[in-house]
Amino acid sequence: MGRELCVGPVERPDKYRLVRLEGSGGEASLWRAEVDLAGESEAVAVKVLHPQHHDDLARISARWAEQAELLRFVTHPSVIGVREYFEGAPPHPDAGGTRSLDTDAPDRALYLVMNWVTGLPMRDWLLLHDGREGTVRGLRLLEQVADALEMLHTGRATPSGRAVVHGDLSPGNVMVGDDGRAILVDFGLVRLAPHRTQAAAGTPGFAAPEVWSRGEYTPAADRYSFAALAFFTLVGTPPPLDEAQIAAQLFGHPFLVNTPPAQVEQILAGFSVDPTLRPGVVEWLQHLRGAASTSTRSIPADPASGAGPGPSTPGSGAGRGPAPTGRGARSRPRAVVGGAHGAHGEYTGTDAADDVEEQLAECRSGPGELVWFALLTRHWAVTRTWWSNRSGGRSYHVKLRDPDGDWVVVEMRLRDEGSSSRLVWANGAGGVMTECPSELARWLAPV
Repeated sequence: MGRELCVGPVERPDKYRLVRLEGSGGEASLWRAEVDLAGESEAVAVKVLHPQHHDDLARISARWAEQAELLRFVTHPSVIGVREYFEGAPPHPDAGGTRSLDTDAPDRALYLVMNWVTGLPMRDWLLLHDGREGTVRGLRLLEQVADALEMLHTGRATPSGRAVVHGDLSPGNVMVGDDGRAILVDFGLVRLAPHRTQAAAGTPGFAAPEVWSRGEYTPAADRYSFAALAFFTLVGTPPPLDEAQIAAQLFGHPFLVNTPPAQVEQILAGFSVDPTLRPGVVEWLQHLRGAASTSTRSIPADPASGAGPGPSTPGSGAGRGPAPTGRGARSRPRAVVGGAHGAHGEYTGTDAADDVEEQLAECRSGPGELVWFALLTRHWAVTRTWWSNRSGGRSYHVKLRDPDGDWVVVEMRLRDEGSSSRLVWANGAGGVMTECPSELARWLAPV
């Protein structure tokens, strides 16, 4: 077994021991490393520039130096801390710490050392925390991210009061520590706002439209990315390009299924193609949390029609018209499906039961069977059905309504063997939620 590779500045070339490669991107790789401190080893993260970029070392070095200096101004528990930035020799075996290096040596490397975060990227964390509790905890993580971004955007991070833009907010660039705190990492595109470049970069699906079209980085671009991050937290995919499809998917979530039209408009503003219309991240999240806390309450039936709340069609009554069904512009959108009956027409009985059974690939046990039997009684009618590519697998959703106007939204996921379904959650009128199949069975039993 070979010796560990070390890196360090000129005066201490073996300062950091590279322990494990954690990831690699287009520009650099990220290592878990160790540094000796008071006789003990402490973990740090070391970003190492790929050798193929060394011909452009001067330009990249200037950018990394600016990134490091900028982040040293930021003191927030949800922002990664930077320890140092330096140029040094390429990774090399430990020489016992007694060697110094020639500063004129042609073979140089670039390093950025940051605090180590023990935890998971939010992208992976969401895979392990689904269901109602996972969504609730995910919204709390978004609050921490919003607080950090608000500090950056309002200029409180710099003595001059200039705004700071993260530039690449995505589920892979938010770490969830073992202590439950969300931490913004990978500030490789951090900017002092406003900033415009011809070499736009970012994470597809999360970067704002003006980043790709104009190379424009502003706090408003981060606001779009934050809304996209929230969409991913709830739905499990990046948002589609079309606003009507965003509405159809986002407000089909059990937490938002009965969002009032005014709140729909406020939330959709976060995805606006016009940067000036996007609210600040804290304000926008308040709108989202407010909708989540009110939309699960019962909406009284219309006395004239005897109808209950009905299927959510965000934007109707707000000048948008019904959301379209079918595939969106991206490769993994949530598709709204309703068989031959359409997504918004009610249907019940054998036809509805057969449609649910077909969508669940002949699933004949678990909550799928409960829904199937409930439809055969003709007491419940389907008002909407849809699939979602949620983190961890595909989920099937059915919204049911009874003659009294009460409704239930059931989200279920096929088990790996495909022979049964697992209840993710059910959400009923009055704001009641459950993850217990036996309780769902009581809800669906005809009176």
